[in-house]
Amino acid sequence: MFIGHLEPPSPGENKEPENGINVRLFQRGQVDVWGLPLKKFDGASSLKPVYEPPQFTGSEPAAEIEGAKLYTGSCHCGAVTLALKSKSLDKDFTERIAECDCSNCIKAGYVWIYSKKTQVVIDGKENLGRYIFGNKFTEKTFCKICGVPIHTEILDFTEEELAVKSKEERDWIVSVQSFSPVNLRIINGLDVNDLKASQFHGYSTLQPSYLEP
Repeated sequence: MFIGHLEPPSPGENKEPENGINVRLFQRGQVDVWGLPLKKFDGASSLKPVYEPPQFTGSEPAAEIEGAKLYTGSCHCGAVTLALKSKSLDKDFTERIAECDCSNCIKAGYVWIYSKKTQVVIDGKENLGRYIFGNKFTEKTFCKICGVPIHTEILDFTEEELAVKSKEERDWIVSVQSFSPVNLRIINGLDVNDLKASQFHGYSTLQPSYLEP
């Protein structure tokens, strides 16, 4: 999501090139990212050379879902590829898909599907970078080479580690252990604008509160 234009001047056009600025980087309260009027740019068909999505060559997810489809995706460079088995991802999809405005998600522009671990296979895990913050219960993963955000990894805790956490924290950790949320923006051929994504106000809900740099 940019202010300005990323494309250079056309041949023969007498003007200076403009730089785009990612508006998601501005601090909380300065820009209402979800409220901005957007002008869409079809870079997939406009920019040359045409991008060829990397192919997933790993095993199929083990989940058994009636009427399921197999979706594949990747980071940009192809070092990390992913398969997601799910019911059809379209406007009639009834399970939770969400955007979050927490301090991390709003900057990356994730569109989350809250898939189970059995629905997801990631190939190239050795190329995943991991970022842990906040309550340190989860890690946001990204390709270490091209930086594209991939999914959220739910961390495992020993009984001893759980014992020193509050009941609310323990209950939350146990409730999400079977999940492997995926950033739907990496799925090949999927237009996330066709989905009914809810908006979760994580910035004001999640603890500890984020301190703006």
